[in-house]
Amino acid sequence: MYSTNVNKREKYKRRLEAGLVLYALRKRLKLKELERKTGIPLSLISRYSTGDILPGERHVEAIEKLLLDEEIIGNILSSYIDVRGKLAIVHRLASDPLTLWLAAKTISYRLKYHGLDFNIILTPEVGGIPIGVSLSQLREIRLVIARRKRYLNWRKAVAGVGGSAEHVKVYYIDMADLDGDDAKILLLDDIVVEGDTMESLVDLVSNAGREICCMYSVYGIGEKWKSRFPELEVLTGIEN
Repeated sequence: MYSTNVNKREKYKRRLEAGLVLYALRKRLKLKELERKTGIPLSLISRYSTGDILPGERHVEAIEKLLLDEEIIGNILSSYIDVRGKLAIVHRLASDPLTLWLAAKTISYRLKYHGLDFNIILTPEVGGIPIGVSLSQLREIRLVIARRKRYLNWRKAVAGVGGSAEHVKVYYIDMADLDGDDAKILLLDDIVVEGDTMESLVDLVSNAGREICCMYSVYGIGEKWKSRFPELEVLTGIEN
C-alpha cells in the first residue's frame, strides 16, 4: 500500500512540475513555439501552463524533453549573467525563484535522462547555495555546503584543496554530513571558470572516501575548465 501511494505521489508531482515548466517557459517563448516543439495543441499548452488542468503522461514526456533543448535553456539563463574579463556576475538569478527552479529542474531531468542518480548535493559557499537549495528541495535530498572555514562543533573536519600556489582554494565539511555508505554525490556550482573550486570539491570528496556521481554547473565561462574536468556538465556555456 505504501509503495502504491508513493508511486501515485511521484506521478502527480511529475505532472505538476511539467505544468510549472510550461509556466516558466511561456514567459520567454510564444505559445506557438511551444506547440511546435512539443506537438501539444496550443489550447492545451495554455491550460497546462495556467494550472487549469494537469498534463497527461504522454504530454508530460513531451514537455520534459524541452529541458534537453540547450538553445531554449541557454537563452533564458544567459540573460542573467554578465561577463567582464575574468569577472562573471550573475544578475538576479538567485532572486528569481521560478527561473532558479527551472535551472534545478533541468539539471535533475538531464541527469536522470542519462541514467545518473545522486542522493547528496555538495555545493560551495556562497555562490552555489541558491541553486543547491532549489535542487535539494526539488529532489527532496540532502544538501551539504562546503565551507571556507572549519567549525569547532564539527565531529570530524575534512578538507579539500584546489587551485594554484598563487591562488589556493580550501573548503571544509563535517564528515557527519556525508554519512552513509551509499552516498552518491553531485558536485554543483553556479559558475565554473577555470575549475579551481571544483578541484577543491573533488579533493574533499576523495579525502572523505566517498563517491562522486556527477558534476554540474549552471554556467561555464570560457574553455579552461573543459580540459581539467571534461566530465563536468553545464547548463549554458558563455564565451570569454
